[in-house]
Amino acid sequence: MILPSAIRLGRKSIAALVEYLESRHTWTTLSHLIFKHGLEGKLSGSSKLAALGNLFYPLIRDDADNNDVQLARELFEEITTELFRDSTQHDNNYAPERYKAFQNALRTDGLDLAEGRIVPFLSPTISPSQEQGILETRLTGLGFSVPLRHLEQANDNAARGNWEAANSQIRAFMESLCNELAKQIYDGPGDSPTRGNARKYLEEKEFLSADEAELLKAFFKVLHTSGGHAGASNQDDCHRRRLMAMSLGNYYLERLSS
Repeated sequence: MILPSAIRLGRKSIAALVEYLESRHTWTTLSHLIFKHGLEGKLSGSSKLAALGNLFYPLIRDDADNNDVQLARELFEEITTELFRDSTQHDNNYAPERYKAFQNALRTDGLDLAEGRIVPFLSPTISPSQEQGILETRLTGLGFSVPLRHLEQANDNAARGNWEAANSQIRAFMESLCNELAKQIYDGPGDSPTRGNARKYLEEKEFLSADEAELLKAFFKVLHTSGGHAGASNQDDCHRRRLMAMSLGNYYLERLSS
């Protein structure tokens, strides 16, 4: 499987890939690869999962040495090409749950499998994993624990293919985020507004322009359809909602800090 240099894998994709490969490779085969590439001194742990994780770890590190990244990409292509030569066969007949988990995790990174290649599911200029990381960091820094928890649950459910549950958590994330934003700028007596009143307050206080408030209102109309109802959502729908929610969340938090 070819991994283009412009594509970055997120932690969930690497973890899901490692679990799938662990089910397909014997320790003897893996040890041969380690010896072939002279990696004995770079690996720690005695299990296949630990070894595979260390092999691909440079692919998700921003500060990884370029030589380590290049070696990880070469190993990725060598170790996966044979396995994914016939993705349909692997999906249907061998470790289907782990294979599907890898596909789902890739989609949370804005990627997909197509004819033995990992390709962008979304525009290559959009990095969902980077957007997610920035958003989680901002939420943590502000102490927005409730929106952060809903975001993490949305991402975890999406990675497992639980589309309706993920949609429900995306909706809860946006609701709780607006509550927190309104609380941050509230200057009235008593408790700060919540839910629909919180969104109205953000417009009244000009945190959001009239057009931005209309966009948020329209997005909530989308979020209140097909959410937690069984069978009412699919993969594409879930990932679009998730990406829009993360993009809006980052935009609002950036504005809050400005």
